[in-house]
Amino acid sequence: MYALLMGEFPVSGCKDHREMGAAVARHTYFLPDYFKTDIKMVVSKLLAKKSNRRLTNIIDLQKLPYFRNLNFDTVFDKHISPKRFFQSKDVLEKNTPQRRRYERRGKQQETTFDEFTWTHPLFYSAEGTTV
Repeated sequence: MYALLMGEFPVSGCKDHREMGAAVARHTYFLPDYFKTDIKMVVSKLLAKKSNRRLTNIIDLQKLPYFRNLNFDTVFDKHISPKRFFQSKDVLEKNTPQRRRYERRGKQQETTFDEFTWTHPLFYSAEGTTV
């Protein structure tokens, strides 16, 4: 989830588990202030360094405010895909940052995901072409 939001992994790859553990212990990740509190809560629980604070099961995931509009039974029964939930208008409006450019670690950057194929309906004209 961090990689999808930020366009990079929280830490770089390492040659083994021991080195990765040390890199994670040293690292402090950053999420810009304009991300919604609900998203920050999910990421902080997924990336918690102490295992007793880390999100580790679906029951706790279901309780988080970010997922309050998701009926998990419909996902488990394969009536709705997680992708469809995350692309829904309600979820996008509540969780999409209002800025395209953001300041991270003192540098102005713009994140693009060229490989994404889905476009929000807001960006389509009446003729069905992107605007």
